[in-house]
Amino acid sequence: MMTGPARPDATEVAGAALVLGEASFGYDGHPAVSGLNLSVMPGEAVAVIGANGSGKSTLLKGLLGLVPRLSGTMAVAGTGRRGTGGRGLGYLPQSDAIDPELPVTLRQIVTMGRYRGLGLFRWAGAADRRMVREALETVGMGSHAGARFGDLSGGQRQRGLLARAIASEPAILLLDEPFNGLDRPNRTALIEALRRLKEQGVAILVSTHDLEIAREVCDSVLLLEGRQIAYGPRDKVLTLENVQATFANVQVEIDGHTLVTPGHEVFSA
Repeated sequence: MMTGPARPDATEVAGAALVLGEASFGYDGHPAVSGLNLSVMPGEAVAVIGANGSGKSTLLKGLLGLVPRLSGTMAVAGTGRRGTGGRGLGYLPQSDAIDPELPVTLRQIVTMGRYRGLGLFRWAGAADRRMVREALETVGMGSHAGARFGDLSGGQRQRGLLARAIASEPAILLLDEPFNGLDRPNRTALIEALRRLKEQGVAILVSTHDLEIAREVCDSVLLLEGRQIAYGPRDKVLTLENVQATFANVQVEIDGHTLVTPGHEVFSA
């Protein structure tokens, strides 16, 4: 079973966007996810896979500083936390509190991704507007820029929120279950967007319980069940042994090399 390198250090992983060494994150001093050892390079996509309650969202929030790191080391490029300066993190949460009844356009929503760089008293300039256009094109929503956000379908709103995260020009993009409830056209558009971001050198962590996503867009896989079960190249990590250890009470049917999870997602190893 692969567990990744022991206690990686930022100085030992030149150019890494993210390095964790024996890290744990949790609440009130109690770890919710532990034993994290990984390094993620620019342009690499990592599928963070586990059942509900396995620590996927806790890990992403820990990287954002929203959940305390209880032990170990962490280096995140562009945040000043033993990083290298430059760009930081972009985040697409599992759900967003934006009221669909608000009279705002998709373009205005995506422009919010520029606010961190603008500050309180600056209007979006030409460079900001260009980044907003490019972010919308990346997710295939350029033609909907002037549409009222609440009039878009759920899948289109999800792609718009991804564009908002992209507009901040992140070095690392964190996505929490971004494919939940998407129909096939929006799912395909989101996958294509992630491929474009990888080509641009953005490191991506995708929290999901869907093994198919790992095959379609991710280079590496991190398996969690309250702790790191395995981490490394996709085809080496997604083994029957590791999947069974990750999904408690999993019923795995074998048809050649096909694994079927309790949610009936199918992954061909």
